[in-house]
Amino acid sequence: MTALDDKAFSTRIWQSCLATQELLCIYIGLKLGLYDTLSQQALTAEELATQLQLDQRYLSEWLAQQVTAGILVSDEQNRCFLPDAHAEALARSDTALSRIAGILPIGGVAAALPQLLAAYRDGRGVPDSAFGEDWECGHAGANLHFFQSRLTAALRDKLPDIYLRLLDEGGHIVDLGCGTGGASLAFARSFPRAHVTGVDVAEHGLRALERDAAEMGLAARIDTQHSLNALKSPVTLIVLIDTLHEVGRPIELLSACKDLLDADGCIVVIDALVADTAQSPGDEVERFQATTSVLHCLPAARAFESSDPTGTMLRRPLMKDIASQAGLRITMSSDLDDRFHRLYRLECAPQDLEITS
Repeated sequence: MTALDDKAFSTRIWQSCLATQELLCIYIGLKLGLYDTLSQQALTAEELATQLQLDQRYLSEWLAQQVTAGILVSDEQNRCFLPDAHAEALARSDTALSRIAGILPIGGVAAALPQLLAAYRDGRGVPDSAFGEDWECGHAGANLHFFQSRLTAALRDKLPDIYLRLLDEGGHIVDLGCGTGGASLAFARSFPRAHVTGVDVAEHGLRALERDAAEMGLAARIDTQHSLNALKSPVTLIVLIDTLHEVGRPIELLSACKDLLDADGCIVVIDALVADTAQSPGDEVERFQATTSVLHCLPAARAFESSDPTGTMLRRPLMKDIASQAGLRITMSSDLDDRFHRLYRLECAPQDLEITS
């Protein structure tokens, strides 16, 4: 790479400081419901304070900053509102343009920073509980649009044999690391003859999945478990979405998955879309994945006993090595069109089988 000169690099760092401070102000607006309210009507600081039972002076300062940043618009009466063009990103929604899931985790990282600094000194992990509700909610929403609009289409396009088998014959799908269950619900809706098991160590996520499954009339075909140990073979399909890089012992986990599969079953790993080798400088997505690894994924995975995690940068050669050590082979690798994910198909395949892209 060609290094920036001292002035250009200093400017880049200043711009990062500005962006970080503006993002923290946006975080305040999200947590207090200010954008949701201002997307519906224009209000003064006094009116907003009365409606939401918040402090007027703080709101006056926040509104002025938001107008200065070009996020809100103010009229002649000092009423502020969120333009429609900005509401897609900042008001509550599950569209592809929503950025709430990317902003909320900032609060989780901020809460965990003291423990993260300590971890660099003592080598311990930082458990997910340290990142709190902000990280949990952000992580749950990050893939929601993908789950709702692209997940089963990706299976249809990339794994047509498994897709048709699940559609025609049914079978057992395991959503490993299901979180709050967005993928589990998508599978149950798309494959009405299949049974889906959501597996996760987090109790709150499993309860959310059970609640949503009941509300959607899917409770009879979805169950939840805390561990793979509770499952019995045969399983048709095991899916890990943004899960493998989050666990402490990925080889051991894939090996356990392999033992649950039926004769024609497979494992699908959907994980970070990163280059095969480190890039300097990397593109925006590569940089995003790298920072996520530093701030959450690696320290959270190291909180597990005897852990040897990959971090978010699960590059293709590393994925191939992990699969091999688990007694599996990657029989298909394909980038997905959401810019953030790559799909791998893993099977108990012959040693000399080549990967196809």
